[in-house]
Amino acid sequence: MNGVGESSNGRICQLPQSVIHHILMLLPIKDAARTAIMSTNWRGHWRSVPQLVFCNGFAQISGPGMLNKLILSIYQSLLVHDGPVTKFVLAIPGLTPCDGIDHIIVHLSGRGIQELTLEFSVGFVSYKLPSSLFTAPLLNRLELQNCLLMAPTWFVGFSKLTYLFLLEVGLPSDFFESFLPKCPMIKT
Repeated sequence: MNGVGESSNGRICQLPQSVIHHILMLLPIKDAARTAIMSTNWRGHWRSVPQLVFCNGFAQISGPGMLNKLILSIYQSLLVHDGPVTKFVLAIPGLTPCDGIDHIIVHLSGRGIQELTLEFSVGFVSYKLPSSLFTAPLLNRLELQNCLLMAPTWFVGFSKLTYLFLLEVGLPSDFFESFLPKCPMIKT
């Protein structure tokens, strides 16, 4: 007969993937990632979790070198991620714009992103979001803080966007006339 640990692990591994994903999404992202060392089966589950939330408690940024390493680590985890990323939150205290964030947004735009939250530290309203953000056809929730939202001229709209939250976001003078009409489903 199997030991208690083996028996419990066997039962957990037999749960449907949707249940395991739900369990992993309830954990802080660091702890969820640590489950990958349990077994190759758990590594597969971690690499396919559809919601990735990098926020308070994930990391502390102590300088530009640390920021670049952190963003590179997040980007590399996206590269090995299997399946869609439906929700992505990047809200780490001290987060400042860097090229790596542009790469993350490019990657997410082509991966079925539905909910995106980007919170930069105070004072970075000059960071212009990359145009690839405006190619995410399934985006239905967008939360931005301390950046610049300038839609490219070819932007046709977010047909599924229902929630838009902007805090300290720089907008063009014609935002309400040019951007919002292209998002007919906005409720909030």
